[in-house]
This record gives sequence, C-alpha cells and structure tokens, in this order.
Amino acid sequence: MKTKISSIIGSLFVLIPLWWFIGVEQFVWLLVGSLLLFRRFRLKKSSLFYILFVVFQIFSLLSLEEPYRMITFFRTWLSYVVGLIFFIVATNYIRNKRDALVLIRSLSIFFAFSSFISILGIFGVWRPQFVSLIGRFLPEFITNTVYGSAIAIKTIGSTDFFYGLGYYFRVSSFWSFAGMYAFGIAIFVPVSIWCIIYDKKLRLWHTLTFLGVSFSLIFTTARVAIIAVLATSLIVLTIKSSWFLRIILGVVLLWVLLLTGLFAIDDIFGLFLYRSFNDRLDIYTETIKWILRNPLFGYATERDVSTVLYPLGSHSTYLGILFKYGIFGFTAWICYIFLVVKNLLQTKATFARFSLWSVCIASIICLSDAIDLDTLNLVVFSVVVGLGLSSETWDNRKQELREALVTT
Repeated sequence: MKTKISSIIGSLFVLIPLWWFIGVEQFVWLLVGSLLLFRRFRLKKSSLFYILFVVFQIFSLLSLEEPYRMITFFRTWLSYVVGLIFFIVATNYIRNKRDALVLIRSLSIFFAFSSFISILGIFGVWRPQFVSLIGRFLPEFITNTVYGSAIAIKTIGSTDFFYGLGYYFRVSSFWSFAGMYAFGIAIFVPVSIWCIIYDKKLRLWHTLTFLGVSFSLIFTTARVAIIAVLATSLIVLTIKSSWFLRIILGVVLLWVLLLTGLFAIDDIFGLFLYRSFNDRLDIYTETIKWILRNPLFGYATERDVSTVLYPLGSHSTYLGILFKYGIFGFTAWICYIFLVVKNLLQTKATFARFSLWSVCIASIICLSDAIDLDTLNLVVFSVVVGLGLSSETWDNRKQELREALVTT
C-alpha cells in the first residue's frame, strides 16, 4: 500500500501538464491529498506548529473588512492546507527506498518536461495561449482577477524587456507566474544534483534535466531565486564535498556568473527609470505601518491602498504572513521552519542534506516573494522537506541505496 501511495503522488506530478490544460493544477492536490490521509499517521512536532499556523489563519478572518477578499483568503488558506497534507504524507508513508525513488524520479520527470516546454517557448517554437476547460465555466468576476485569469487563460510565458537581453520570452511554464516558476526550480535544483550523484542508472537523464531547468531559470529573470542558488552553492562548495558535486556546483555558478553583468545593468537602469527598488521599499514600509496597527491576528489577506503600487503584504513571504496572520501566525510558521531545519541537521542521511539546501534556498527567496501564490510550490516544498525528514529510514546506508537504484 505504501508503494501505491508513492505512485499516486508521483502520478500527480507527472500528470501536471494535464491538470494545467484542464485548469485544475491548483486544486487537484487537495482532493487527492485528503484521500491519502484516511489512514493512521503520526504527527511530528513541526507538523503541530504547521497545524497551529493554519488555525491562526482562520482567526485572522476577524479583521477581514472587504467581503470580496474572502475568496482570496480561502484560496491561500487551502494552499497551506495542501502543503500540510503532503508534508504529513511524505513524512509518514515514504518508508523505503523504492517508494522514495518513485517519488523523486516522478518529480524529476515533471521538471524535465516543464523545462522542455519552456525551451520551446524561449526559442519561439511553441507559445500557446488558450482558455482552459474549467476557464470556460468560471464567472467573469473571477477571471477578471490576476489569479483567476491565470487559471482561465493558459500560457507558458510572455514577452518582456530586460536591459542586457532586450525583449525576450519570460517563461512561467505550468506555474501561474514566472517568479513562482523560478521558486519551484530553485527548490528542485538540490534534488536534481542529488539525483545526478546517486541515481547512476539515470544520470544522463538527470543531467539533462538539471541543464534544462538551469536554462529555464535564467529566462525567468528572477534575480533573488538565482542569487539564492548562487549563495547557497558557494556555501556548499566551502564544505567537504565530492569532486563530482564540485563539478555540478561549478556549472551552477557558471550559469549565474554569466548573467551577473546583465542583472547589474538591468537593476541600474530599472532603479532610475522604473523605480522598482523604491516601489518595493514603499510596499514594505507601508506594510510594517499597518502591521503595527493590528499586530496580533493580522488582516487575513493582502490589502489595496492608494499610496502604493502593489497590495500591502505582497512581495515577501515573511512580511506577508506577519501582515495577513499576525504575530501568532508568524510565530507558528517560524517555529515550523526552525524545527524542520533542526531535524534535517540531526538526520544523517545524504538526502536530508540536499533537502536542507532546498530549505535554505526557499528561505532566501521568501524575503522578496510569496510562496503561497502558487499551490504547486507549497506541494514541491513540502514533499522535498518531508522526504528529507523521512530519509533516515530509506537513505541510511549508501550501499543499499545504490543497490536499490540499480534494481528499480
């Protein structure tokens, strides 16, 4: 039955292109994940803080003043619930090497296909735009929103301008936004490197996948995501690591360094022409002012004000959680992350180290991006972290792992 669970989750990842075409890629996880929990499981301490976080989110509804934002609240809340479900599933039901490899390889297949689609868009071979099946039935007041339009109108990116690159195709693949695609890739990069090192049978496949997602990451032009990969790679390079890992990380650094000049040019021009830095600073400053007015339970959702360009509580996971769910919600979330990091550090399995790397990358990106904008990222994050925490039961002996990789 456990193998069946890993196969079900793996199938969900592999079939994401189908869910995307239908328009249910944000919702299918809740249905299937809930069905998987109809069996006995044990909660880790980190799970308890995650549950507290979800509960405190509900209390924040007491401060909701705009009824039309109720839909926004439940969309975000359900995204975190989905993340909790798959965290529990990954920490409870993946207990042997074969199950873990089924899930990891399925994740790799999905990211390989997402990068392939992205590359088609980058080179102008295929840039689809169509109405999803579910989008044909959504009411207009939903499709007129930014999030609703992403569900109804399917594209894999859009034309944008970047100093140093000029006009280019900014890819989002199967994610709602390019920044969220970059977030997902950045979380997956350490997993991809783990696959290259330990899954020797499929090393060529994993290497091509790694190169594909790295190339796609560049064309998301998500600066913080790329910097997060660079910064954490430098840290990993300073610790004792194998020659093969050093080569792989060297490739990561090469991709990033080649574009450092382009990013610098874009930031310099953008600072003076588009005031992007000042716009973000205005959002953060005004968000903090509002947090101080209602610090305990927050405002439930982001809020529009006339003095700033974007909603308050946006463009940062940390400030967003503090703004929307108050000190109680923020404390619960930080305790969850703290316990995850602590447990991963105490786990001696090799995959746990790479999972910790993903957590570090995500923590950096969360400074300037909201992880809850796309349910898929919360699912990927929860699965990678959950596999890391359970890896001591399936990745505790390198020789056994190699044997399993050869026979599966």
